[in-house]
Amino acid sequence: MNNSMILIEAVVDRELREQAESILKQLGETPSMAITQFYTQIVLQHGIPFELKLPSNI
Repeated sequence: MNNSMILIEAVVDRELREQAESILKQLGETPSMAITQFYTQIVLQHGIPFELKLPSNI
């Protein structure tokens, strides 16, 4: 890791992580690549890159 890189830690459900990493592997992506892409979209869109809303049944 160079001086411009930092380590990000997150707590996620084990099964969710395994499912997501399996899909990322099939796409030829690493978790680090996916997180970097997500953060890049947050910056470019000035917010979360998808709609956040409550389910209609609540």
